[in-house]
Amino acid sequence: MHRKNHERFKNDFGGNVFFIYSVKGSGKKKKIYNTDVIDKIIKEIDQLRH
Repeated sequence: MHRKNHERFKNDFGGNVFFIYSVKGSGKKKKIYNTDVIDKIIKEIDQLRH
């Protein structure tokens, strides 16, 4: 479903697209469900900077 847009983004900007999923936490706050993606995003940003 998103493949075409992700490919265009990668061609235009040279980086990958990541999804962050959230779930309802305590109260009204949401919590990131797939926290492992945060490290991947940080690594991707570092690679793009260099």
